[in-house]
Amino acid sequence: MSWDVIVIGGGHNGLTAATALAIKGRKVLLLEARDSLGGLAEEVTFHEGHRASVLHDTSSVSLAVVQKLGLAQHGLQIDDLPAPIALLGSEGRAIVIHPADVRATVASIARYSEKDARAYLDFHAFLEKIKPFVTGLMHAAPPDITDPGLRGLRQLGRKAWQLRRLGNATMLRFLREAPMCVADVMQEQFETGFLQTGLCAPAVYGNFTGPWSAGTMLNLLIHACTPKVAVAGGADALVKALQSAASAAGVSIRTNAAVERIVITHEQVSGVVVDGKEIPAPVIAASCAPRETVLNLIHPRYLPRSVEQDILHFRCRGVTAKLHLALDRPAAFSGLDPDIRHIRIASDAIDDMERAFDAVKYRTYSTAPILDVYINGPDRNTLSIMVHFVPYEPDGGWNAQSRSRLVRNIVHVLAHYHPDIEKYIIGNELLTPRDLERRYRLPGGNIWHGEYAIDQLITRPAPAFMQYTTPLKGLYLCGSGSHPGGGLTCLPGYLGVQRLLEG
Repeated sequence: MSWDVIVIGGGHNGLTAATALAIKGRKVLLLEARDSLGGLAEEVTFHEGHRASVLHDTSSVSLAVVQKLGLAQHGLQIDDLPAPIALLGSEGRAIVIHPADVRATVASIARYSEKDARAYLDFHAFLEKIKPFVTGLMHAAPPDITDPGLRGLRQLGRKAWQLRRLGNATMLRFLREAPMCVADVMQEQFETGFLQTGLCAPAVYGNFTGPWSAGTMLNLLIHACTPKVAVAGGADALVKALQSAASAAGVSIRTNAAVERIVITHEQVSGVVVDGKEIPAPVIAASCAPRETVLNLIHPRYLPRSVEQDILHFRCRGVTAKLHLALDRPAAFSGLDPDIRHIRIASDAIDDMERAFDAVKYRTYSTAPILDVYINGPDRNTLSIMVHFVPYEPDGGWNAQSRSRLVRNIVHVLAHYHPDIEKYIIGNELLTPRDLERRYRLPGGNIWHGEYAIDQLITRPAPAFMQYTTPLKGLYLCGSGSHPGGGLTCLPGYLGVQRLLEG
């Protein structure tokens, strides 16, 4: 049987790409190395009656992609209001950020600081002004800065004009703050420590950076300007809808089908090898990490040495672990409304947050890690915890002792806000960056397929690949290692396919 396109990888971006291609009439084969689909978004049972996924946050799923793929017809429901986030400080303090209700957020902040409440209004107004520009950059294919012709100049000119249309004050504020470290900006604008850390935390997630690292404010602006939604049923519902849409569109799906190499004939792809057998196809869309595609699936002789070096220097240092906890009763964090399902514990001071990052630089982990806690399940008895600033490999390696010590550190932090939680734990699963690399083929264990930084955004993962194309004819990238990056957005898969369809 012949195929028009082979898609490598059955995560949410691979499913998105395959479905979009099939809708356009292409005959598509999707190959997934594992025995199930969904990748980092797949919910798995880690303890009897308790399920969780590595990536849980679906608030950034692109509504445009949902509509284009018709996911509503496959059971996907988008709630009207994005879920609130509780920022926790010491001594029972909590601020609730309501993405869809700035007044409620301001009221929550004002309990601790009227000055910060006014500052948040100003910050929110600034975000609203720059949101069209930032989302225009991140929700579309990047401008081709390597094209010296009229088309490339027009693309760059349009982006420059969109920036200029913000007005002098807003444009200058954006140009000043975007390259700054997020700590400086937060301390300029807010005085409450746990508000500073809670707001700035997304700027450093998944990256080998701390709040005092230059350029991290741009990461925060991108995160804050991304339209927020709420997917009913979370990551599991997204994966099921994508799988249903792919099947309905005619995508052929094979699991337990690890691609051993990409076949190349006369400088263009001609198929892949699975289980020692060649499957021919003139076009391949790879949703796996760029390092996996370029360094493991392609023989070095087919790519220039400079291109291989660019991918080798694409930074993929994993600093995020995942801990799943099964409880014998509903989670009960002190002083919080039971309806709140997302809790952020990011320390009381920026410098404490930086110290948590310092530990990673010296191949160890903090006694007070930064946590994003998601309360799962109808019984609220499953905690899915993103643990930030965990090394890929600590001194001495990951063993039973080091793993147990990290879990104890995490539970100790939780106990400040959830008394006696240790007594209620009946099961757990810890996935270190090294575990994530092994299970999901993530180079360096980086959950985004590559870090976010100014030099790894528009040219992601490298200049030769920034338009989802590669130096090899017929090979395209469509995973989180491409623009606009990781997380559950579906955008790299969809935008990569649009470039593929243009030829």
